[in-house]
Amino acid sequence: LEWRWAEIRTEESSSDAKVLPEPYYTSLIFVAIILSTVVLITIAGNILVLTAVGTSQRLKQRKSTSFIVSLACADLLMGVVIMPGYLSTTFHGYWHFGRFLCQLYYLATLLSITASINTLCVIAIDRYVAITSPLRYESLLNFSRVRILIVTVWVVSTLLSTPSLQISKWGSKSSEAIACYEDPTCCEFLMNKEYTITFTIVTFFCPLVVMILVYVRVCVRKAASSAAESRNNTTNAQNQQVSASERRAIKALGLIMGVFTLCWFPCFVLVLMQAFCNYCIPDKLYVTTVWFGYSNSALNPILYSRSPDFLAAYKRVLLFVDDTNKTYDRIYVEIM
Repeated sequence: LEWRWAEIRTEESSSDAKVLPEPYYTSLIFVAIILSTVVLITIAGNILVLTAVGTSQRLKQRKSTSFIVSLACADLLMGVVIMPGYLSTTFHGYWHFGRFLCQLYYLATLLSITASINTLCVIAIDRYVAITSPLRYESLLNFSRVRILIVTVWVVSTLLSTPSLQISKWGSKSSEAIACYEDPTCCEFLMNKEYTITFTIVTFFCPLVVMILVYVRVCVRKAASSAAESRNNTTNAQNQQVSASERRAIKALGLIMGVFTLCWFPCFVLVLMQAFCNYCIPDKLYVTTVWFGYSNSALNPILYSRSPDFLAAYKRVLLFVDDTNKTYDRIYVEIM
């Protein structure tokens, strides 16, 4: 029993070659354009994020920006290395770059996915503390602790990813897997059932449960606070402003969690199913869910634009519009 991160392998026999109908090539080109656009948006978007942070003093002064930089680095790795490699394998049907680079490729794949997911989980927890304990937040999370958290995320992600290099221990022992290991044009990630189940639970389902619990706690806290304000008739202008800002923060937190879940949930469900049913998932369905997951790396920079400071930094980089003198609502608790 095993699962695969790569998908399409074709029979390389010229004698069996068939001339495919023109609509097939038309649809193939259409899909290639869409997927290539996702790759370009991912690369450009995350470079924009890093540039915006590097040129904005306001963003540099915010501790939670460090989490965004970490996430952007993981997403940029996805766009520069992983998506192009997967796109090439999908459309050519085989791997071009040899066994050694194949192993490094899948190490980078798992590292990027795991670091991205774990960073999102840390961001959710960070926002929960900032929203529920704003006065204690500054003392609980200083810059040193932020760096420690980020290093921990990448160390844990690396530890979870390195078994992909230990094919003799964690790889599948099926005849198909052994044949793939010996073929330099085959780059499929064929791991055993135990590793598959552990990887999917630790890297996806556990962070997902944590984020859902965090969001529920935030909503409950906000509802209780609003009810208390209504009973005490503390509905002056300042309290209304704080309440509106907190609602925007809760919606922003829910948005980033919802997009993450929408993108990755189908893929990881199929990965888990694959471990039990041994290639029972149709290839086209599997590849589609993989690209849905990858698209999260393209959507994240767009989500950051909900932050007034990030939006101002984007404008400064892209349009040379300087909004640094503009006074934003400092009570607003942003998602990043």
